[in-house]
Amino acid sequence: MANDNQPIAVASYEREEFVVALPYAPAVRDRIQREFGLACELTDNRDLNLTLVAPRQLGRAAEVLRRAATERMGHRDNDHILEVLRLRKRADTSPLDDLMFCLRYDFAASCAGWVPAMGKNRHLHNVTGAPHIDGGAILYPEPASVPRPVPESAMDRGTGVRVGLLDTQLYPHQDLAGRYLAGPADLLEPRTLYSRFAGHATFIAGLILRHAPAAELLVRHTLGDENATTTVWDFVHKLVRFRDSGVQILNLSLGCYTADGEPPMVLQRAIQQLAPDIVIVAAAGNHGDPAEYARNPVHPFLTPQTAFWPAALDDVLAVGADLDPGPDGPRPAPFSPLLPWVTYMAKGEGVVSTYLKGHVEIPRPAGERPQPFHGYARWSGTSFAAAIVTGELAALTKPDRSAWRAVAELRERAAKPADDFPVRLFEG
Repeated sequence: MANDNQPIAVASYEREEFVVALPYAPAVRDRIQREFGLACELTDNRDLNLTLVAPRQLGRAAEVLRRAATERMGHRDNDHILEVLRLRKRADTSPLDDLMFCLRYDFAASCAGWVPAMGKNRHLHNVTGAPHIDGGAILYPEPASVPRPVPESAMDRGTGVRVGLLDTQLYPHQDLAGRYLAGPADLLEPRTLYSRFAGHATFIAGLILRHAPAAELLVRHTLGDENATTTVWDFVHKLVRFRDSGVQILNLSLGCYTADGEPPMVLQRAIQQLAPDIVIVAAAGNHGDPAEYARNPVHPFLTPQTAFWPAALDDVLAVGADLDPGPDGPRPAPFSPLLPWVTYMAKGEGVVSTYLKGHVEIPRPAGERPQPFHGYARWSGTSFAAAIVTGELAALTKPDRSAWRAVAELRERAAKPADDFPVRLFEG
């Protein structure tokens, strides 16, 4: 997750969509139609046993929904709905919040406290960080020279191991040629001008293959190259396709925040399906610097203690970013969150890897032309620390055994890292 200086929309979501457990979608649709006169479109995902519910013209019913929610808040004589009332903490609710509250209330009141599992269709981001960190390469990628070659003695690391990468489209860089599998839609077509976000997957791919040169990358894209966002619903459609793909390790340098600190239901379910067979490595986010919040508050719900999903899920290896080692050894980068769910640390500041060739849109003084890049960049963020851990884990994995067995070896080595081992265990 690379940092940027644009404010992030915390807990952002598609404002007229939510997700519900598939068996209960017809009952939810019927209640919406009966109580509020709103038609709904249902889209099933049978792999996850979930349905996307899209009420039509939800905005036009905003006042009706607000009145209905306010009326329900006044009823506290039923023990079965007290928990639903307790969960409604915010006053600045949207029509979707009001609708989902009313549904939960009505099901709890009529079904002895039972409520169907449901959640918002949230947005996921990868290279937007909040708040921004001033100075140097933290803000944006910068052109870099060709990194030194991988030693010949390390070229067989990762032999027989397949690693998954779900991110932006991949730029067909010459250093990556013959080392990945990707469909035409997953590759970035040549352009005269690129968004700085467009090189994110390429940067990560170069880092993974630098640490595990013989590994094979299976690349799929989910994030838009212009702004590096997607919705959870679209993301999990791509995510579950890695099941039965032969992938042993999956890199996810993306995620989202939620205002209530709870994981998005649909994301949690997808990770639970993959985790028994695939080790998932995820970036911890770039929101860990308390000084930045004092200088530049972004949102009351986003603090250095905020959980970042999927990194904060139990079945995921969350990776934070280190600075270059000083006299006293490695230390965390200021932007890296120092939270109990972070497991590993790796270099995340001033990392050099493969990038775009061409002109890239990077905020610059008025009148200056776009920045030219020649295939390599220097960039900072927990995205890139996660890529290093993914590569090291691939290098420790054997094709005839589960990657989860390699995690135990990674943990042992990271707990007592040698000078040449780039991963350390975080014990915050």
